[in-house]
Amino acid sequence: MGIPQGLIARSISIRLSSLVVFPSIVLMYEVKISQPTEVYFC
Repeated sequence: MGIPQGLIARSISIRLSSLVVFPSIVLMYEVKISQPTEVYFC
């Protein structure tokens, strides 16, 4: 009653998006770090 469901849904979606965004950023950093070494090995 006091808290609108829209705010709850928004907070859940923000939490889910942050859970998805964080690993993708980590993967991007890992790819950037591993790419130069792969180029040298080739």
